[in-house]
Amino acid sequence: MLKNLQQRGDTIVEVLIVVIVIATVIGSAYSIAVKSLQSTQRTQERSYALKLAETQLERLKAASTGANAASVLAVTQSFCLDATLTKTLNTIGSSLPSLNNDDFSRYNANCISYPSGSSDCASYCYYTSLLQTAGGSFDKSYTASVRWDGPNGNRQQVQLSYKVYQ
Repeated sequence: MLKNLQQRGDTIVEVLIVVIVIATVIGSAYSIAVKSLQSTQRTQERSYALKLAETQLERLKAASTGANAASVLAVTQSFCLDATLTKTLNTIGSSLPSLNNDDFSRYNANCISYPSGSSDCASYCYYTSLLQTAGGSFDKSYTASVRWDGPNGNRQQVQLSYKVYQ
């Protein structure tokens, strides 16, 4: 069997072009997958923080109608409420520091939440605070803030407001 000398295989240039095209397609797909994963993680973190803020406001609402309402609502510095509606003071003061300047060291351990499945700040810690933002003799406004370090080291925050009428 004789080979036809006119037949030729692929040249090295054609092979390199195909490799470059395939590498570009795979690299683009990887980039899209990573961005999607990061977006999903940010959404989960924000949902968890929102749940914590809502929990604090529900506890504040319950505490405002309870026997200890006057002592809970009279606090002018940052605090949080546990499941028994007991307040825990933070050493933040009467206003939150700016988000980028908050080093999270002034939050009481009772005001720090861990996501399920973890028991320390190795994954993410959520720092909770309630602050009285305004108020008169008949009503007081409170802001529930939850802060945490995001996956890229950037600080994140969720805030909800609630007005207590007495």
